[in-house]
Amino acid sequence: MKIKQKLMLAFVFTVLVPSVLLSAYSISHSRNAAEERFAEISELKVTAVDDSFSAFFQDISKDITNLAKMPAIRAADSSIPTYYDGPDVDMKPSQAGGLEGEIYSNLALFADTHPGFAYVYMGTEQGGYVQWPEGKVSAGYDPRKRPWYEETMRNPGEVAIRSAYYWAVDDVTLVAVARSIENSRGQVVGVMSADVSLASLTEMAREEKLGENGYLMLVEDTGTVLVDAARPENNFKNISELEGDAYRQLASTRNGLLRVDIEGEEYSARVHSSEALGWKIIALMPRSEILAPAQAMMWTQVGITALVVVLVCVFAFWLSGMLVKPVRLVSDGLREIAQGEGDLTQRLSVVSKDEAGELAIWFNQFLDSLQGLVRQVSRSAEEIEQVSGETKSSVAAVDRASEYQVQEVEAMVASVNEMSATANEVASSCARTADAAMSSQEASDQGRQIMGQTEQSVRQLGDQVAQSMEHIRELELETSQINKILEVIRDIAEQTNLLALNAAIEAARAGDSGRGFAVVADEVRTLAQRTQVSTEEISSLVDRLKNQTAQVVGTMETSHAQSKQTVELSGQAHEAFERIKRSVDEITDMATQIASAAEEQHQVSEGINANIEAIHGAASEVNQVSSDVADKASRQTDLAAELTALVHRFKV
Repeated sequence: MKIKQKLMLAFVFTVLVPSVLLSAYSISHSRNAAEERFAEISELKVTAVDDSFSAFFQDISKDITNLAKMPAIRAADSSIPTYYDGPDVDMKPSQAGGLEGEIYSNLALFADTHPGFAYVYMGTEQGGYVQWPEGKVSAGYDPRKRPWYEETMRNPGEVAIRSAYYWAVDDVTLVAVARSIENSRGQVVGVMSADVSLASLTEMAREEKLGENGYLMLVEDTGTVLVDAARPENNFKNISELEGDAYRQLASTRNGLLRVDIEGEEYSARVHSSEALGWKIIALMPRSEILAPAQAMMWTQVGITALVVVLVCVFAFWLSGMLVKPVRLVSDGLREIAQGEGDLTQRLSVVSKDEAGELAIWFNQFLDSLQGLVRQVSRSAEEIEQVSGETKSSVAAVDRASEYQVQEVEAMVASVNEMSATANEVASSCARTADAAMSSQEASDQGRQIMGQTEQSVRQLGDQVAQSMEHIRELELETSQINKILEVIRDIAEQTNLLALNAAIEAARAGDSGRGFAVVADEVRTLAQRTQVSTEEISSLVDRLKNQTAQVVGTMETSHAQSKQTVELSGQAHEAFERIKRSVDEITDMATQIASAAEEQHQVSEGINANIEAIHGAASEVNQVSSDVADKASRQTDLAAELTALVHRFKV
């Protein structure tokens, strides 16, 4: 990148970066200001609507209370007509006299002075009913069972405001307001109620605007949408059942600001819940409209920034041209010198006193120094060319001598290698003889150790056989003792058998009283006989054991004698291995001495060979060096010629 381009980029970035940062800050600040402005305006709007609605319902609460306290209404009794046990009928209270006519006159007068009241009616505890305006009453109509009556009677003395509803007959939204009626004694005798039109309020909510496209929604505490100025089809639907997540977010929010997406357009919403009514007043405004001033400011900032960048680029182009012009003049002069076939007589023109002028002055001084240096190099190159020719001739003679020396050394190396190979074979044979002697010695030692172990094992075997003979003799004695014990058991069994026989004889003499004893005696005799039989079997087994023991004793004595003989033979074998070991030791010593002498001879020949190899290597290196020097001398001559040609190209 050229200096001019670098200067232009520096100017542009110096202006562009602060401009972008300031624009971003301004745009962000304006967006925040727009958000805050919507928050303030929407809060004022919903608060004003809430105040209007609260004031409206306070007024109608006072009106219905005053109406319920009129003397004629408080005096309501059983003379008021009922309709719960009759057919459909057209009410004509204006034509009736008495208390009914007086109450109707009060209701008509109240309705005339309060045009917002669409229907005014009352019900008594006896089921009596009076209504303004006059109209048809359905068969079986009982005011006491109507929601407006029942809800009011749950909290007597308080004004009850029921949920609004749409009355299609009059195309109007109505809300019922009711209060209990107390007579002069403070007893509740009925309920006074009126259906009040919300046309003025709903119209006010529809007409209320926030900017160009902002609007209000009015939602009852039950979730019923009373007013949706932008989408009337949502009126009198539950807000949580409307299509879209936006309405569910609005339904779940009691107070505060939030963003919602309605039919693909993003809105900012302010939700305000009326403390007096419990209704929600929701202000909605498209975010595109809220942020429109910030958007306009953004484009203004972009235009201003673009204009500033263009002006800075023009200024940077002019200024960088002014700054680079002297440098370009110096550059042109250097190019002419560089492309002028080495003309060192040329000089740069000094046209300014700035850094570019100083650059030209110092470059001219550099050319002066370079001119003198090239003259000296030219003279030295000519001298080098002469010396290089002489060196080349001397090196050629040295190269021939070193080649003859290498040939002679190679012949000597071949003779010494043959002598070394012969000595190496003798040393290898001696070494193999020594190794074989060592192997024989190791085998003799192993055989001697094995015979020693065999002799020890046979001795241990003889001792164990002797011990086994003693144990078997003891077993034979124990077997004789068993025979004695069996003789005693056999005698006892015979005596028991005799005693059992005598007992049986005595039992037979005793008759019936000795039968039980006879049975016992018979069992004892049977047991004694079984004992005799078992004793005979054991005696037979003991005799067989005794015979087998005697046979084992004989066999063990024979084994003991053979083990003694084996011990004697093992001792003789051990002495033979000792004599073999001494002979092998003598052979090993002699083989080792011969191998040592052969090895020393081999090492000496290897040393001679190594020395001759070193001489051969040195001679080869000398030959190689002389060849290299010859090549370099030839190259030096060529370079000197080239240097002379190059120096002659400069014009000094």
